[in-house]
Amino acid sequence: MRKAIWGCGILLVLFTVYILVAGSEEITQQRHVDKSREQALPGFREEQEKQEEQEKKGIQKKEDVILEDKNKEEKEKEEKEKEEKEKEVEVREEGDWDLENGDDFFVEYRLYRDRVRSREIEMLESTLQDASVSLESRERAEKKMLELVDTMEKELIIENSLKARGYEDALFFYRNDLATVMVKADELSEEEILQVSNMAARAAGIEREGVKILIKRS
Repeated sequence: MRKAIWGCGILLVLFTVYILVAGSEEITQQRHVDKSREQALPGFREEQEKQEEQEKKGIQKKEDVILEDKNKEEKEKEEKEKEEKEKEVEVREEGDWDLENGDDFFVEYRLYRDRVRSREIEMLESTLQDASVSLESRERAEKKMLELVDTMEKELIIENSLKARGYEDALFFYRNDLATVMVKADELSEEEILQVSNMAARAAGIEREGVKILIKRS
């Protein structure tokens, strides 16, 4: 009987030890798992933050592209409008004018030409000073400005030279390497026409055949 009780006691002790050891191992394993999770969690959070940051950058980049395209369209629209305005204020050719409008024609045309030139120069200067304008448009405006100044110099030289030769008045029209000289006179001899043509051709730097002479009777 005592042996049986002793045996049961030993078994109970062994079972208790087993339970304690098993529980200790389970706790240890759980701690390892928790520790592994704690170590992995910062890396997971960091990776998640990186992904969120990349997504934000991607969205910002798309917005920047959209904004850039919009600004580009607006600049192109503004440049196109400026070009159209420049075309509108070009000096009309002599064929667009009524030559029978009296003695005031020369005075009126010069006033008109001066107004148009002032507006054209103002727009060209605005284009050259605008930092948002493309390099191509700025170069085009600079070229047109030089051409305009050159034409104005030719007009001044030829018109004043003809008046200095004794003609009552004269106008010089120049475009695309073709020139027209309008002289205020009752008539011109063939020799006078030849002299005016040669003088205008030399001053404009073109062939004499590219000069047309018109007479506006006084």
